[in-house]
Amino acid sequence: NLNKKIKDKNQVSSNISLSDESIMSFLKNQITFWQSQMVDVQSESKQLKNENVYLRDEIENLKEKILKISSINYDVTSKRKKRKLSDMEPSANLSDELALGHQYVGPAPKKSRHE
Repeated sequence: NLNKKIKDKNQVSSNISLSDESIMSFLKNQITFWQSQMVDVQSESKQLKNENVYLRDEIENLKEKILKISSINYDVTSKRKKRKLSDMEPSANLSDELALGHQYVGPAPKKSRHE
């Protein structure tokens, strides 16, 4: 009976050791898997950082273009406003031309038939 108990203990311990080996194997596989996942994540992180830097540069370029366009738009709008104001107030030259060149004198004199 005692021998049987010892055998059972050995069998149980051998089962445990097999189980430990399978657990160790499983854990090693898990470690390998997660290490590869970590490498993939690090690689993807680098790629995303590069894309982020690229996008940040693109945004800065677009901001500069928007500022240039806004400045041009402001200049054009200012010139249009000035032109409208000057169109509303006749210039001295224009009113002089009208006064000298296009005075209304009345109907043209009729020529006699004998002339």
